[in-house]
Amino acid sequence: MDKVLIVRLQTGEDVIAKYTELEGSGEVILSDPMTLIFKQVSAGKAFMMSPWLPVDLIEKNQAYIFMGDIITQVKPKKAVIEYYKKMVVETNIEVLQSAKAMEESLLNDCNEFTDDSDIDLFEDDIESFIDKSVTKKQLLH
Repeated sequence: MDKVLIVRLQTGEDVIAKYTELEGSGEVILSDPMTLIFKQVSAGKAFMMSPWLPVDLIEKNQAYIFMGDIITQVKPKKAVIEYYKKMVVETNIEVLQSAKAMEESLLNDCNEFTDDSDIDLFEDDIESFIDKSVTKKQLLH
């Protein structure tokens, strides 16, 4: 069963995540992991959360880590869990928006190749590169 825990890693990082222990493997899954950042402010202490993994670049926001990399695990207060859940939702929305923008950008880039002569030139460049690579390999051996 998934439970939200704060884990302190050997690196000294504090990560809050949905924690799932994989029995018999010595590993755990941290789903939607967020790093905890503590700051001293004039009004006292404050903390922030930000994604621990590069969420814009990965398919699934999960990390498999060895239990030996964890110093300790603790259950956070209910208010911290609620804030964590809110941050996960906000992060997921940002990732979806970013993915949509990236997809639109890629489509726009692809649409620049509307002229067949551009594609032919591109294919000629690739063939030339391959021919030169083969020639270099033959010279080396």
